[in-house]
Amino acid sequence: MRAKAQQALRVLGIVIALVLLVILLLRLIGPPVSIQLEGLATNTLNESQVELSQPRVIAEAEHCDIALNFHGQEDDFLLAQYWHQRLIETLLPATASENSTDRQSEVAANVSFCAVLRHDLYTSDCHEQLGRAWCTPKISYGESTENIINKNNAPSDSFLSKPQIHIVLTDSGLANTRNGVVFIKRNASVQVLQHELGHALGLADEYAMHPDLARQFCNGEFNFTASNLVITHKQWFTPEEMREFLQALPWADFIEQPLGTKDAHGVWRLGSSDTQKIGLFAAKTCEGTGRYAWKPVAEKTWMEQHEIGEVPALYLRLIQQHLE
Repeated sequence: MRAKAQQALRVLGIVIALVLLVILLLRLIGPPVSIQLEGLATNTLNESQVELSQPRVIAEAEHCDIALNFHGQEDDFLLAQYWHQRLIETLLPATASENSTDRQSEVAANVSFCAVLRHDLYTSDCHEQLGRAWCTPKISYGESTENIINKNNAPSDSFLSKPQIHIVLTDSGLANTRNGVVFIKRNASVQVLQHELGHALGLADEYAMHPDLARQFCNGEFNFTASNLVITHKQWFTPEEMREFLQALPWADFIEQPLGTKDAHGVWRLGSSDTQKIGLFAAKTCEGTGRYAWKPVAEKTWMEQHEIGEVPALYLRLIQQHLE
């Protein structure tokens, strides 16, 4: 009786093993089905898989300095058109005051934009990331957006020859700029867009940054060189240090006054005295980090408080210098 039971168990084990083997073979030779993978495939394409539709031209590229690529839906055209027009108006040099010097008038510059609306490089379903605006690109990370546009479709050769800025429209999240790409809500003000464009064009925040961000930025951990700020680890320089500092200053060609005061021993204390002239003034960026941030003008700019709107003429010149 016991022998028969053992034999039955062996037979049952063999049957189960055969069934499992058949299932395994079917899975190996059958077509793979994965809804999740198919969904991902539509969002991360290679360059050769991307076929772009014709972008809608907002402003032609014949006489512009920067090409704006708005990324959104087809019905975002009027919004992109409005923002483009407002940027033209707000990124004019600030009106010269009675105290403005001839030198400040000399550095005045205009920055002009051409623009298109695209709706094929980012997904339409955009979600926040840690409270910040974000939208997933349809191309694989590491692919060049410019290469894809160039290979597939561009408004004109003239448009492609301009420095490219990408602005992705979302419905939620705080505006931010990542690796030169601006992510911004559709209902944001033009001043917010102007501030974020400042980042994309080489300008850093002049307000006190969040402690973690300030620590990284002010210790040089970011691959970003600001045109409107310099960071030092002390407020006093020897004559030799001052010479080296001056040579590396992004706005060295536009200085109108000494960058500090010199004591009887020739040591310089950083900080200019005339608030109406271009020089060296403390910024709040690195507060609490043990580092010191310096900017070229004494006034509060739109990189410290975006509501200000007005852009110092020097900053437009620094933007142009950054693009060269």
